[in-house]
Amino acid sequence: MRQRRLLVKIHSAAFYFSHISRDVNEIAKRFGVSVDAIYKWAKTSEWEFALDVFNYAGEREFARRPRRDTQRDAGEVFENARDAYLKAMDAGVPVRKIATIVAKSLGLKRQRVYQWAKRYGWREGYDRSSNRQEKVSNLTGSLPYLTERDDPNTEESNERDKTAK
Repeated sequence: MRQRRLLVKIHSAAFYFSHISRDVNEIAKRFGVSVDAIYKWAKTSEWEFALDVFNYAGEREFARRPRRDTQRDAGEVFENARDAYLKAMDAGVPVRKIATIVAKSLGLKRQRVYQWAKRYGWREGYDRSSNRQEKVSNLTGSLPYLTERDDPNTEESNERDKTAK
């Protein structure tokens, strides 16, 4: 019985969609269900069958508004979050803690920073090991001076060792 009522609602909503209004909010309000329920119904074979029965030949999908807040993403807060995220990675902060630290410092929700990092690939384009290699190579650039002076095979180091003993 319950299944039958649902089927009647789906067919009625499909009729409303095909003959009265394609506005998902209006349909949801008219049938007393959530907008997400209408989107789910529109993906079922019963919805397609009803549209076929009503000889509907137009566009069969709802145009969903994008959920991403691109205005906010492109703003100064986004840039500051990305810079802070990459600086935290440079500093060697564990990846699992970076989103929390950045969010607290900028007054954002941790989940927003995490989603930005995931969506825009902040971690993908960044390789910690290559950054460490650069730091090591920077250090080794100054090491030849130290190693030449402290080379155990040179006469100076042998004399220093003898006098130190």
